[in-house]
Amino acid sequence: MPESLRIAVTGGSGGVGRFVVRHLLDRGHHVLNLDRKPGDDDRAHFIDCDIRQRESLLPVLKDCEIVCHLAEVPNVHSGVPFDEVYWNNTRSTSVVLQAAADLKLRHAVYSSSCQVYGCWGENKIAPIRFPIDESHPLQPMNAYSVSKVANELFAKYIFAHEGLSISILRFPWVMTTDFTDDELRSFERIDEPFRDGFETFIHPTDLARGFAAAAEASRPGCEIYNLSAADIMSCMSLHQRFAKYHPNLPPLPAAWPDHKSPLVAEKAANLLNWRPLWSFSGHINEAKARG
Repeated sequence: MPESLRIAVTGGSGGVGRFVVRHLLDRGHHVLNLDRKPGDDDRAHFIDCDIRQRESLLPVLKDCEIVCHLAEVPNVHSGVPFDEVYWNNTRSTSVVLQAAADLKLRHAVYSSSCQVYGCWGENKIAPIRFPIDESHPLQPMNAYSVSKVANELFAKYIFAHEGLSISILRFPWVMTTDFTDDELRSFERIDEPFRDGFETFIHPTDLARGFAAAAEASRPGCEIYNLSAADIMSCMSLHQRFAKYHPNLPPLPAAWPDHKSPLVAEKAANLLNWRPLWSFSGHINEAKARG
């Protein structure tokens, strides 16, 4: 097991945050859950905290070594006006990162999004090229993704001027509810255009492992990592859908495997020793075996 760390998780009661909190606890870390409502794991110390208010945040972070920041408005269709999505997300992240720098925390882990590439989420457009790695040009297409780009730039600023080391995690849709066997088998009948992000996804247990890997490594600098399942959530191959429904998309590399995610995460594998464990194809096969 790793060295036990004192880690604050903002938004630790949320759909993704609760998986991060649970995994960090399971790995022996001391976890503070900073949220507006209690979480579902009593092992974490819950603090009702408005992280947008510096005077509220500083006292609770002062004894921590690391902060994992997930507490933002998660999209543009959550009933919040677009300007408030942007304001809330940039306000909360700037306060969290500046407070972490002022308190000289060891590391911060920021929850960004693949929507910064432009081909996930609302108003999506085609990517510039495939595969999509961390160097792909940014094309934010809605208030949420613009806020993420702004926060990534602020993270780079904080590292350059304050010395706070930061890991930025970009990931696609998070499968926070497991499918039933019938739902899994139904994917074999889906023959349609891509719904979002070329059917890329990540299981929350793998995403939680990514947050833990970044926190435990606490690599110096400000680094960006894609996190994604290794395969797509589809029984129809990428090549088939490209040819049938999306002929104007940039081409895949010629030898690209049929179901390999076009969102690549080799950097996380090389620098954080992180690799996804949850496979869509593996669970399809398990569902078939169960009848």
